[in-house]
Amino acid sequence: REGREGGMEAAVEALSGYIVAGRAGQEHGTLEDVEKCCRLMGIDLLRLPTVHIAGTKGKGSTSAFVERLLRTTGLKTGLFTSPHLIDVRERIRINGAVLSKEKFSDYFWDVHEALSGSYGSSLHYFHFLTVLGFYVFQKEQVDVAVVEVGLGGLKDSTNVLPHPVVCGVTLLDYDHVAILGDTLDKIARQKAGIFKRGVPAITVYDQNSEAQDALEDTAAAVGCPLYVASRIEDYDVGKYENICLGLHGSFQRQNASLAIALVRMFAIRMQEDWTQDASVAKWKFACSKLWQDPRIQPWGQSPTISGNGWNTEEGEPKKSTPSSHLVPVKMPLHDIELTSLANTKWPGRAQVLDSLPGLPGARVFLDGAHTQESLKCCSLWFEEALTRAYGHSRPQGCAPFKTILLFNTTGGRIAQNLLSPLAKLVRPYRQCSCSAPCPCRDRKRNLFDLVLFLPNDSSLSSVAKSAEAVDYSWQEKLVLEWRKCFAEDAESELGQDAYLVHSKEAIKQKILDESDSDMPNVAIAQSISEALEGIRSACSFLEDKGEKYPFEVLCTGSLYLIGDILAHLADESILSL
Repeated sequence: REGREGGMEAAVEALSGYIVAGRAGQEHGTLEDVEKCCRLMGIDLLRLPTVHIAGTKGKGSTSAFVERLLRTTGLKTGLFTSPHLIDVRERIRINGAVLSKEKFSDYFWDVHEALSGSYGSSLHYFHFLTVLGFYVFQKEQVDVAVVEVGLGGLKDSTNVLPHPVVCGVTLLDYDHVAILGDTLDKIARQKAGIFKRGVPAITVYDQNSEAQDALEDTAAAVGCPLYVASRIEDYDVGKYENICLGLHGSFQRQNASLAIALVRMFAIRMQEDWTQDASVAKWKFACSKLWQDPRIQPWGQSPTISGNGWNTEEGEPKKSTPSSHLVPVKMPLHDIELTSLANTKWPGRAQVLDSLPGLPGARVFLDGAHTQESLKCCSLWFEEALTRAYGHSRPQGCAPFKTILLFNTTGGRIAQNLLSPLAKLVRPYRQCSCSAPCPCRDRKRNLFDLVLFLPNDSSLSSVAKSAEAVDYSWQEKLVLEWRKCFAEDAESELGQDAYLVHSKEAIKQKILDESDSDMPNVAIAQSISEALEGIRSACSFLEDKGEKYPFEVLCTGSLYLIGDILAHLADESILSL
């Protein structure tokens, strides 16, 4: 069946056509075209309260925290994020849930059919999804939309939002340098492109100084009051002993603190009471007393304040001395905030899966880190988890465990920069049968027993599957760069035959190999499914021998890789927030 009658399957196929248009470099797909498409669809963006979030690291996690916080206060939320991991429906959520296939399909065909023959026929993929997301939010009558920038900010299709309630910028790092620029100053100015006159913006503490200067400079020029989120440790937690986050990793504390500040600012600017819940009303009232800054105006009003960041005497903001202010922390964290932070979920980011069918005793750590700084955070998170499990004194000696790294990243990145944090990890205890105290604990040995470089065996960036032959040349380069982390004189020319494994049995044997080399086994798997089957086979083999012990599997380097792995290991229920 074709068209609307074909349902979700036909919708996915038609959606792939927008990717083809983008790759063909067609003329449409500018911000102006996205605005025109929104008008054609009757989307009134001025009436959509939004929290707009840009950044390099943690913008998805921050968006998830913000959405959960707002939903807990009783608001009906829309959440627009990218990329998706398993299903394109993940990009547009209502109250944390993906749309049913039937509802997504209906909304898709509404937009696709309305725009066919106009600007929509040549819109790029992400631009079309942006229009679709805003259309869904309007039709579903959400109270607030949390919108994550796709790439950059200034030219991103989400930047058609004319007047968000508040903007956020997460930690900035080098990424997409060919598009955004090769310095943090240039990257920060692209991210700050979402700043709007009179709309408060908040960024994280410990922002890189070069990036922070660029954010402040842009905010001052635009007429945007800029704040810096306080450390989450600076908040009073009242009766609670500590702050528990639903997202793992110490780096998430920075994202959580930004989310708290963004939601409190949202409550200040939205003057209407949206709930009869006395606890929420008390929280909202307390938020309103936090900031004594005349630049913060109720949402929907034009900025009229002059001074301290902009001057409106001649109708346009003028650059003044840039300054950012620390978000006040005098209001203790409310039960609503603490509960929301603890209950936040965000698949594929610092996520741990265990008790998986076919993987007895295995824990799978999933993180879509794909920049040098985010991989440092990912490495620290994994190291902390294993140190808690194996890094303390054991009277029986070193507890045996197997560690496996499944890695891929998109081409065009500096591979060694990404791999270096992982190569520096060492085992909290070297695997052995020594009696305690272990005499081998001081020997530096890489944490991983086996490193498998993988291709993406779906084209999630292309929505549909691809039947093209797999090219392993990038994986061969990753092998070489990994080896260089241990030996600078690693061979410069490698053939894929030297490292490509052709069966799950071969992968099993590499996992079980007890070689004493300081450099871990390294190989290229033909597919993700074969790599997982090899791990399953090794788990079953040890279990049958009565030697069952933990497998710790870290999957990282690319959100597309994480999506492929989740598609093999989990069902659709994992998508709900």
